[in-house]
Amino acid sequence: MAVRLAVRAANPRRVVRAVRRRFGRAAGEQDALPDNAVLDGGGDRTLKTDRVVLRPFSPRDLDRLASQMGRPGNEPSLPRWRGEEMLAKEIAVTYLTWVIWPLHDGEPLGIVGLSLLQIDGRPEHELGYRVFPPAAGRGLATEAASAVLRFAEEELGLRRTVSIVEPANAASIRMLEKLGLRHERDTDYGGVPVRLYACPSKDETCD
Repeated sequence: MAVRLAVRAANPRRVVRAVRRRFGRAAGEQDALPDNAVLDGGGDRTLKTDRVVLRPFSPRDLDRLASQMGRPGNEPSLPRWRGEEMLAKEIAVTYLTWVIWPLHDGEPLGIVGLSLLQIDGRPEHELGYRVFPPAAGRGLATEAASAVLRFAEEELGLRRTVSIVEPANAASIRMLEKLGLRHERDTDYGGVPVRLYACPSKDETCD
């Protein structure tokens, strides 16, 4: 289950290598932060909720994340190398990505991140996520996404965050509505029909 649509690339292995290089740099050296996203000296971007901890993505995580893509219950179930390519494509479009971990020891539950996308000719900060079967239906994705939205507003100073979702993805739509995002319009992204949900500006509330 993923809000962000899959990103196509001519050479998937090149994307994997690029992701490993970019996220292998020190936190302050990553080059894709938006102009109005101000981090206080880089800081510790680890986020916690009652049940999960979100740690900034590291290339070391890619193998463990990819192994989850091949577990029963994933649609589709993929070999590890193909899962790595798919995840790398999704991570490549983000400027911040967190891995969702259980609060205590365990395997990764998914990823959540922020991207700067051009939607209908307008730059938008987009919340995207992918969760694996052990996290599905337990509200863990909602907890993780809520923490990222709070970080985006309080730490990055973003006045608006959106999320795009395919109309048939009822579970993601319910989650976005629970987070307080509102259906703003139907559009298309990359030739795919999507619904755009928006977190209101600071003048309103996203709760």
